Amino acid sequence: MNTKCRITISREEISLTCILFLLFTSCVLFSESEWSSILSLIGFGAYCIYLLKIDILYYIKYLAFIFIAFSAILGTTVIEFFNLYLVELQCESSYVGSLPLLILGYWCLLVSFRIFDTRKQIKNLSDSLKLNNSEIKILRIFVWGVCLIFLLMFLKVIKYPAFLLGIDRFAYSMYYQPSGIWSIISNISPLLLVFPILYFINGKRVISSITILLYFFYALWTGNKFGPFFTLICIFLLIYSNKLIEKGKKYIKRVTGLLVIIFTLLIAFTIYFSQMSSDFTSLEYISTRAAQQGQLWWKSYELSNGEIHPEEFDEEISSAFSQDNSVSNNIGADYGIYKMMYYCAPNKLVDFKLSTGSRYTEAGMALINYYFGPIGLILFSNFIGFIIVKTINGFINCLTKRDYIKALILLRFFMIERTFLTMFVLSDITDVISLLSYLYLLFMNNKMLVIKKKKLMLIRYKNKYGGVSK
Repeated sequence: MNTKCRITISREEISLTCILFLLFTSCVLFSESEWSSILSLIGFGAYCIYLLKIDILYYIKYLAFIFIAFSAILGTTVIEFFNLYLVELQCESSYVGSLPLLILGYWCLLVSFRIFDTRKQIKNLSDSLKLNNSEIKILRIFVWGVCLIFLLMFLKVIKYPAFLLGIDRFAYSMYYQPSGIWSIISNISPLLLVFPILYFINGKRVISSITILLYFFYALWTGNKFGPFFTLICIFLLIYSNKLIEKGKKYIKRVTGLLVIIFTLLIAFTIYFSQMSSDFTSLEYISTRAAQQGQLWWKSYELSNGEIHPEEFDEEISSAFSQDNSVSNNIGADYGIYKMMYYCAPNKLVDFKLSTGSRYTEAGMALINYYFGPIGLILFSNFIGFIIVKTINGFINCLTKRDYIKALILLRFFMIERTFLTMFVLSDITDVISLLSYLYLLFMNNKMLVIKKKKLMLIRYKNKYGGVSK
């Protein structure tokens, strides 16, 4: 029998949430004192440890966004408490009291995941990710197709490994990465991972592992150090989270331990590769890389001095349908992350950075605070948290219903939301593909396309949460 349950938030958690809200808001009011930042960090750490104790699956399901929060807070902490020279801003860091408000914003995001999340506890195989023989045969075709695509992608770049050339992914994309149709395929390749991961979960380990490894090596060869590998982990966990609910806490703890090991290896690889392609020592790279995650927030907080600029938000709306996705074509742009870059750093430095196809990161919270201040930041955190929860749960539900077209659409939105939170660029939300996706989700609300008996068929959902019928 199918049951749907909202996460039960205990009185203890409600009380802790209220206490922390009072703590964080008080720290924002007295942010001039370094103790306010320290208390905010302690409160945020206590909340994260509490969630880890009561709900490990929460971290697995929302790992992508929790990582964004941790990175931004860590980066801002490094800037606030250590006197660093920020190369990308060309200034010395100092304590300005920006940390409490940032922690409040990201804490509200994490709380919104708890409030809005729902979970399906699946009891019968028909709604799980275990496929029958006919479904396995169809999936096999897709997996072999994806494997062939990844193989061709890898063969295109196999002669030019970035780690031997000593260049990063930005330089690699300019000089060695194939363009045209191959560039498009490379951009959508994370979405294609759904098929080999599903195949892997259903016991078909060989071809699915080969396919995933081809994706891994392609990302490695093209100068990527962390992003695509982290994306692979997040997508795998999103698909596998449905199984983790059934397997219990002990299994979840083992998966968590494995994740810690994988993250450690990824970070070690990133540091090693960066040392090969730059003059940084390990310690310098870690501090510089961490600071990059918080530099736009820190500098914009200092420059705005508590003033808000809601009248300038029109620029975001007016540019939503006319933005150029190419980073190098946004020199002089006055929206999204580009606005924050020009606001916080010297114009000539930003011009050069964008001309290389590279840009800074973590501008979402900074822009919202610039436009609407602390209240806007709290409202935005809860709003985007609601959207993220609906997207992730919708993706999982579509997989269990075998509605793979909707699942891929929602997975694309999941990746867009990650970028939006850090870059605040609206073009991906309003481009042609997204508009067509909205229409498809609207008109196919309770229907889906499936292949049965070698025919493409339109079927309707039998009920809101379970099986289907013609």
